[in-house]
Amino acid sequence: FAIFVISAVHVGLISSTPDYSLEVSGGGEKFFASLKVLKSKTVLALIVLEVLWKCATLISNPFYGVYQTSELAFTLTFVSLLSMVQALVRAVVSPLMGKIADRLGWRTNLAICYSAAVIGFVAMVFCTPENGRLMYLIHNVFYGIAMAGINSGLMNIYFDYVPVADRTSTLGVKSAIGGVVGFLSTTVAGVALARIQKNGIEMFGSPVYAQQVLSFASALICLFGAIYVAVVIKRLKKIEK
Repeated sequence: FAIFVISAVHVGLISSTPDYSLEVSGGGEKFFASLKVLKSKTVLALIVLEVLWKCATLISNPFYGVYQTSELAFTLTFVSLLSMVQALVRAVVSPLMGKIADRLGWRTNLAICYSAAVIGFVAMVFCTPENGRLMYLIHNVFYGIAMAGINSGLMNIYFDYVPVADRTSTLGVKSAIGGVVGFLSTTVAGVALARIQKNGIEMFGSPVYAQQVLSFASALICLFGAIYVAVVIKRLKKIEK
């Protein structure tokens, strides 16, 4: 009902807005021109990194909140403490990740971030009501390490491999693709979550929760991301600065 009310107000505001005619020239041409960067194998290889991260995180993270307060029965105080731990780890590790990037490059930075995320999601695979506090703490620590460098890494790595003239278009296309992939990942994961919860899964006589299954998928994607960085991105030729 709340969504309906907000939507109705939104439509009303749009309807009451005066219709100003704006003269836009070449907008469509510029948009399609920016897509030409996708012809570059280097750009495509780098965009895969964005796609992998969006898939890995957005098929699991949006559903952890419910998992914390329902199956794991965490108190809101403990949930807040977990968030504080992750934020603290991220703040402490961020300068270190910056130094690593300066010395060894953004490729190494991303390899570390993907590897840390693997450990974090694996912890969630084994996170149950019996050991939830410990496993979730481990997850937040390693996910905090990953978050300390992943965003800057996914952005700045383009400065190592993409020519100056193509960077603006490339970053725009990267963000657009990442947004679409993120939305689709969460949508598909939501359907999978509902089906798993409805049908139920057991392994060795113990129930397997939907978030554990999604976390397993996230761990596999991050593992592939770490290997991808070490094998594919390593072969790319850096531009001369």
